[in-house]
Amino acid sequence: MLILADRTGPDGREAPYADYLLAAGIAVIQLGSDAPEEALPLLSMPGLLTLVRHLAPVKLDISRIGLLGFGAGGRAVLAVSEGPAAALYPACRGLLPARRAAPTLLLHPDDPGEAVACLQVDPRAQAVALATHGWDHAQGLSAGATAMLPHPDGTRARVFARSNGGATQDSVALVVRHFRDAFGPMDREGSPPRIPHSDPYP
Repeated sequence: MLILADRTGPDGREAPYADYLLAAGIAVIQLGSDAPEEALPLLSMPGLLTLVRHLAPVKLDISRIGLLGFGAGGRAVLAVSEGPAAALYPACRGLLPARRAAPTLLLHPDDPGEAVACLQVDPRAQAVALATHGWDHAQGLSAGATAMLPHPDGTRARVFARSNGGATQDSVALVVRHFRDAFGPMDREGSPPRIPHSDPYP
C-alpha cells in the first residue's frame, strides 16, 4: 500500500490506517511529500512496480499494489487508472469523473454539497457520518479539535476540519475492508487475515 499525504505532508493522520492495514497483512509505504501531484509520474503501474522494488525492505507480492490518499493525495490517486485505491476527502468540487476500472473507495464529509460533487466523480462515493473535511487530522484522537487545512486543490484556500474519533474509526474500517476485498486472500488458509473483534476498528 502506497500512502499519499495531504498538503501538510505526513502528519500522523495516516497512523491508524497503517496500523490496521499492517494487521490485515498489507505492507505500507508512506511517500514523504506535501505535493502529491508531483508523484503522479510514479503512479503508473510500471512506476509503482519500480518504486516498490526499490523501497520495500522485504519481498512483497508486487502484483497487488494499492493507493491510499488524504485530501490532495486523494485527488492524486483518483487520477491514476490502475490498481485499487481509496481517496479520503479529496474536495470533489471541480474534479472530473474518475476513469478507474480498478476498485475505488471515495469517502467524503457528511455535507450535501460535497456529496453531490463526489457522486459526480464516482457514483459509489460514500459520506462518513457526522464528519467534516479532514476528520482524522490529529488522528481523530483530539475530539473536537479544529484546524484550517490547506485546500486539496492547491490554491491558497483553507478548509475547516474537526477531529472526530468516531468518523476516523468508521473510515479506517471502510478502508481496510476495501483493500482486503480488492486484494483477495492473503494468508495460507486462503482468506484475508481478520481484524479481531476487540479492535476499535471492527
